[in-house]
Amino acid sequence: MSHSKASLLTILSNSGKRALLALSLTSAAMSTPALGRVEPIVFPENLSTGTLIYSAGFSVTLLPRSVAEEELREVPTLAAQMRYNLAPRFSLSAALNAVYISNQLKLGAAWSASVGQFTLGVLDHFGFWFGFADMTGFDTSAIGLMNYPGLELGYRKESLFFTLRLEGILVIGQRTAFGSATVHRAKLNLAGVAANFAIEQPLSSELLFLSMLRLNLAQPSYHAWLAFSGMETWALYPELSLQLVF
Repeated sequence: MSHSKASLLTILSNSGKRALLALSLTSAAMSTPALGRVEPIVFPENLSTGTLIYSAGFSVTLLPRSVAEEELREVPTLAAQMRYNLAPRFSLSAALNAVYISNQLKLGAAWSASVGQFTLGVLDHFGFWFGFADMTGFDTSAIGLMNYPGLELGYRKESLFFTLRLEGILVIGQRTAFGSATVHRAKLNLAGVAANFAIEQPLSSELLFLSMLRLNLAQPSYHAWLAFSGMETWALYPELSLQLVF
């Protein structure tokens, strides 16, 4: 009888130990925050493959006084991006800025390599821009093709993602129509350079907040086509973009 009691106590003791171990593991798992499903859209590193990422928001470009009149200086646009992580180091992307009068669609690809918390990337985008101004007694439109080759450096600090991107701005060609008259420009030339600084931070496991400042040092950008500026000197075009990544 005493032997049966001892066996029963041993079984209960072992069961209690297993229960305490399972409880401690469950408690530890509950106290560890889960990694968010949404990944950054600007940060150069691919955190996973086969992932499709979207963002939407708005951007505002400030035109210099030497290019545009006071009432045309601020150009707000709707902004959207899409990124597909095709392979561990290779991604495809698209970006759209639209406000009818001035619009641009970018398509491109990027390659990256990471060392510790840092990621170095190489990218190239082609941009097709177009604009319309069909007001009463004033009918004009413009289209153009751009190229944006660049380098980028990313730094990850826990759940914060910092990205610095440097790009060239190349004009491949453009066409402006004033009624029945047209002006063509088909000579490839370096029209400027740009520096982007972006911060991406999580709002929840399903949402990231992207804030990005872009400084364009260039000849009149596509935003300023309606100003009919013929200046060839470079000017500063700051651009602020705020978007939600999901």
